[in-house]
Amino acid sequence: MDAIKLLKNDHDTVEALFKRFEQAGSKAYKTKRQLADRVIKELSVHAFIEERELYPRMEKLGGDFAEMVEEAHVEHEEAKKALRALVGLIGDDPMLDAKMSALIGGVRHHVKEEEKEMFPKLRKEMGRQELEVLGGWLREARKAAPTTPR
Repeated sequence: MDAIKLLKNDHDTVEALFKRFEQAGSKAYKTKRQLADRVIKELSVHAFIEERELYPRMEKLGGDFAEMVEEAHVEHEEAKKALRALVGLIGDDPMLDAKMSALIGGVRHHVKEEEKEMFPKLRKEMGRQELEVLGGWLREARKAAPTTPR
């Protein structure tokens, strides 16, 4: 699987978790806590593999890619800060909904930028074979990825 397909699959997984969280009832404390834990894990791994494998390769391409990576790093730091804030909250803490809502907004914005701007440019620049190789590196990096925000 090429790198872009792999990353889009991650995006789809996280979006499904976000929707389940948003649809959970106001008293679904246990479900929301479990969903928050899955979101923390999925986004921590995803950010790690992008930062370790994807972004360094994009920076080497220079130009617009370097600017995209700079913005992506800022957005990742904001997301990781939001993830860290979620870690210690119990399910019935009213801040869980508020902090998750803020995280969801930021991540959706980031995903939209990646999928509408970054990925199409990257596909055009790198080509199929190079994206396949990068996909392998991303899968390998996933094995070493932390499951909590760093």
